[in-house]
This record gives sequence, structure tokens and C-alpha cells, in this order.
Amino acid sequence: MGDSFSFLTPAAFDSRRDQRQATNRWNKYVVGQDYTNKAARFCPKSREEKKHRKNNFDLYEAVHESEYRCVRRPVDTRTKEPIEPAHNYEVALEPDNFTDEKYALFANYQKKVHHEGPSDISRSGFKRFLCSGLHRNTIVQHGKEKKIGSYHQCYRLDGKLVALGVLDLLPHCVSSVYLIYHEDVNNWNFGKLTALREISLALEGDYQYYYMDPQSNVWDPLDLEMMQRLSARKWVSMAVERTLEVSSNSFATFLQSDRATTSNFQKELKMGPSKFKLALGYINGHDQKQESEGKEASDVFHAGTPGALSLEELEEKVDLGQWNVKLGQRLFKLERSLLRQSRAFCAKSRHIPTASPLRSQISPFRKRSLQERIAVRYYTSTDTPEDGASSDLAAVEPSQSEITDEDSVNRDLESKNKEIIALKDKYLRSVADFRNLQERTKRDVQSARDFAISRFAQDLVESVDNLDRALGTVPSEKSGQVDSSKELASLYDGLKMTETILMQTLKKHGLERFDPSENGEQFNPNLHEATFQTPVEGKDHGSVFMTHQKGFMLNGRVIRAAKVGVVKNS
Repeated sequence: MGDSFSFLTPAAFDSRRDQRQATNRWNKYVVGQDYTNKAARFCPKSREEKKHRKNNFDLYEAVHESEYRCVRRPVDTRTKEPIEPAHNYEVALEPDNFTDEKYALFANYQKKVHHEGPSDISRSGFKRFLCSGLHRNTIVQHGKEKKIGSYHQCYRLDGKLVALGVLDLLPHCVSSVYLIYHEDVNNWNFGKLTALREISLALEGDYQYYYMDPQSNVWDPLDLEMMQRLSARKWVSMAVERTLEVSSNSFATFLQSDRATTSNFQKELKMGPSKFKLALGYINGHDQKQESEGKEASDVFHAGTPGALSLEELEEKVDLGQWNVKLGQRLFKLERSLLRQSRAFCAKSRHIPTASPLRSQISPFRKRSLQERIAVRYYTSTDTPEDGASSDLAAVEPSQSEITDEDSVNRDLESKNKEIIALKDKYLRSVADFRNLQERTKRDVQSARDFAISRFAQDLVESVDNLDRALGTVPSEKSGQVDSSKELASLYDGLKMTETILMQTLKKHGLERFDPSENGEQFNPNLHEATFQTPVEGKDHGSVFMTHQKGFMLNGRVIRAAKVGVVKNS
């Protein structure tokens, strides 16, 4: 059996946010912004499709979305030509045969990613490593053909092979063996893209499991002892057991112990703290590799960022015994061993030295600033020196130059504080101005939207008046008489229906007609235009009793005042 593969059930796979972001980012790059804009215009997605895409991540749809065979190519109505994506992206499952194209990709990957020299890269090594896998065959399971054997999943962009995944297809699983990619796609997270594509392959091919990331390249026999291990534990790693360097019998005893008694075996197994921690995690069934991959790294040393040193590489290649400390525009060097000596000396002597061992190692040599004196005081005490203290570390009063330096630093600090206050004030004012601009722009846009048809409405009201005058020529008491001509009655009804529909349509767009005489409204100079005044019995003074011309309003704004007659009783 292969040693310590991480596996999952494709049907239960739940993508992480970074995986979804990597897929969406790649799909947008492949199709291009120009295609996206034209596709939205000529074949827009329905509201249901947009809602489903926003709230759900469809693995099959996501990994195939930018493949050329799956990209929709609607016809541009202006050019009468299909809309093409920015790039031609194709994925093909091919036999694991050797080709010059695959070898060129392998050489680029080994050179740029693994930094191997030309002498370390050979065609025979590529063939032996990635082109001599399992025998290929086709079987039938549940009435469906299934590929078996070693294959190359080839990813091509604009006809160029940019990535290659080596896969072993077994009757019940898809096993990811190796991945190589070109330096041109180094920033596109092809590890995540290909992993999602392979999980989708497992789902499409009805494979039960997806295996990836072997912890070692050692194969162990599936004998009786291995079967017992697999039956007793959810996760078995012979690589971990070999790392712990324990015999089978001793480790069997170790596995049978519970958490409370585990610490008793530390001496028996002769482990260090790191191995013992590994053993504890292994006993409790924790795959540390899977757990670390399931969450984001907490610091740059464990993030696996290309070009960044790991913690082990940092300790090996970088001299941590000296630190470069920059204070203002000046550079100092601190030695770690000296810091420890300073702490130990101050804890022992308990006095106030003006020039401590730390002071002698600061360079370039110059007058001490306030920051340096703070650094010295950090490793000293405020007690008086005891007997036997070194005479060369006696307390010395600060010189006049040191006081001058301190005053200069205080003045600089005060100046910087004032500058910060001024910049903060400018920032707050800029934010307030920008918010005011947003509000004004919002109001202007809304106003332009509400009154965009004001000129059209002003020209239209004359036609509405003529239609109203035509209806007014027929007295209301005669409009329903039976003895009237049928033709005239039909004409009147048609005009009435036309007016009703027209007024409903105008009201839908914000244009409304009002007649102040219907309710005897009080004269309002903002809405009415008085043409005359006259006494009228039984009417309130200042009320409207007659309308010569009805008024119109567009979204609450008067575009034509109503011409009215006003009561004047006093």
C-alpha cells in the first residue's frame, strides 16, 4: 500500500474561500473583460441564474466555465460574428506518454521552481519519474465505462501547455501523483485549480475517493499486521512511525495507552519534545499535515510563500547573533549574546550604569540619543550598587550635549504631533466633503431621473386639454341618453376610454392632472393662477369656484398652474 495519502470523499467536498477565489479569478482572466461585457449584453443571465451563482458554488460549473468547449459564444448583432473569449483554455486527459512538449514544461518547472541545474534535468529522469506509471485499461462499473491506469491531465492556454497533472486512476479513486506548471502561470494558484479539477473528475467518473499529497514515496506491504493497524485506527501513517523510530511492539503498547498515561512512555521511547508531540497527535488520530492545510498559516514562516524562508532555513542561513536596528536615519548593530549578558549583569549588580555593556556595542559611534538611553535603562535597575560592583560602571551625570539631544527630540516629537493633528483635520474635512458630494450627486441623479421628461410633458398637456375639450362639448346629462345616435355614442365612449387610458399612462410616469374647483380648495399661489375674482354666495372667501384650465404636476413639481376663478366675498 502507498504510505500516508490524504484522501477525501468528492461528494462530501466543501470548497474553501481561497479555492473559490482562485477559480473565479482564473475564469475571469481566461474569458476577458471584453467578452464579459458583450456576453452580458447579447446573452444575459436570468435573475434565477445570477441568484444561484451568488449563493452557491457549483464545482462542476466552476472548473469547466472557462474551458473553450463550454464557453457560450453568442453572435454579436453588429458584426454578425460569434463573441470569442480572450484566451483559448483547454483541459484534456491524455495517456502518460513522453512528448517534447511535456518534457519542455517539466524542464521549466524543475529549473524555475526547484532551482535545479541543467545536469539534474534529463529526459530519462522525466520518463522514469512521470511517464512510466500504471497500465491503462477501461472497465465497466454500474453500466458505465471507467478509465483505469496512469494519465496526464494537460492544461493548455492558447495552444501552449502550461500545466500537467500526473494522475493514477484506480477502480475506486483518483490519485494525484504530481503537478508541474510553467513559470508564466506561477501567480494563478494552479495547485488549487488542478485540485478542484481533479475532484470534479472523480465526481464525473464516479470514483469514490480522491487521494493526494503522499507523505513519502515508500510502499509498505498490505500484510496481516497492516490490516490490524488499519482496522484499529482511522488514520495510519508508516512515515510517522518511521520518524518516531520505535519498534512495532513498543509502539503497539504506546498506541494502546490513553491520554492520561501517555506521558509515562516518554523515557521508555527516548523521544525528544517534538517527536513526543508528534506521537501524541498521531495517537489521537490527528493528521497534522491535513490540519495545517485546512487553515491559513499564522505567520510568514509557515505560509509556504514562494521566495520566503522557512523557520528552519532562516536559522540555518541567517546569522541571528547580530541585529541591525534603525533609529531615525542611523543604523546600529546589536548582538544577541550581548543582550543576554546585559540582562544577567544588571540582575546581578542591581545598579544604574550610564554606560552598560550594551552601549559599547552600538555603532556607528556617536553621542547617545534619547532612544539609546531608553534601551540602556531597559536592562538596568534603579537600586544602588552593592559591594564589589565594578568601578568602571559607576553612575555618571548626563552631559550637556545629551540634554540638548533630548530637547531636540522633544521638539521634533511635538512638531510631528502637530503635523499629525493637522493631517487628521484635513482627512476628516476631506471625508465630510466627499460624503456631501455623494449626497448632492445622489440628489442630482434622482432629480434628473424624475424630471427627464418635463419638456415632453409640457408639450403633451396641450393635446390632453384638446381631448378634454372634445369630451366637454357633450353635456354630461346627454351622454347616456338612449335616443342619441349610436355612432356619436360610440365616438364619445371611445374618446372617454382614450382619455382614461392616457391619464393612467401619464400617472404611471409621474404626470398627474389636478382640478382645484372639484373640492373647493383654497387658492394656493404655488399651484393656481387666478384669472379673476368675484363674490359668490355660499362659498368661502379665497376658495376656488371655477377652473378655466386644469393644472399638471410631474413628480410633485408643477409644470403648469391651474387657471382658476377665486371667491372674493369681503
